[in-house]
Amino acid sequence: MMPYQKANMKDLLAQSLYILIKEKPFDKITIKQICDKTGVIRGTFYNHFMDKYEALEYLTRNLIYDDVMSKEQVDEKFRALFVTVYQEKDFFIKGFQVEGQNSFESILVNVFTEMFMKTIENGEKFQYKKIIPIDFLTSYYANSIIYIIKYWIKNDFQQSPEDIYMISKMLLTNTLEEIL
Repeated sequence: MMPYQKANMKDLLAQSLYILIKEKPFDKITIKQICDKTGVIRGTFYNHFMDKYEALEYLTRNLIYDDVMSKEQVDEKFRALFVTVYQEKDFFIKGFQVEGQNSFESILVNVFTEMFMKTIENGEKFQYKKIIPIDFLTSYYANSIIYIIKYWIKNDFQQSPEDIYMISKMLLTNTLEEIL
């Protein structure tokens, strides 16, 4: 077996977790199974992750983050997000089955909040900072997008990623009065 580079090992462990998630429920996956699939010992896993939940968060961030954050415009980021969720729908369906203290939903809140925070930091000056705290704003959008994704999954992805993007844009940029 060829030795892995240390920088690459974290990604290899995450990839093994990704494969296992497609095969079985997350709560049935063990650290040993992740290590066996990667071809390393358990200590190697613990050099990179505290537990399988941290590995799941790293994997989720990698699945979403690079493509979405590479986009320049906020609209493009939202479109890319929904395309990614659709392309990885089996992962997201199984992911939402992870509940409890380290739920997939809480992982998504962390990932999306971070994405929105970086989008705000990299964008134009946030003019409502005195009225709306940034952490409130990023949490609001993160939870709103998660709700939309859960609704989309619950309805078996009947809408296209473009349709879900348009629905989310309409909901997140208009008042209830304007929508009605």
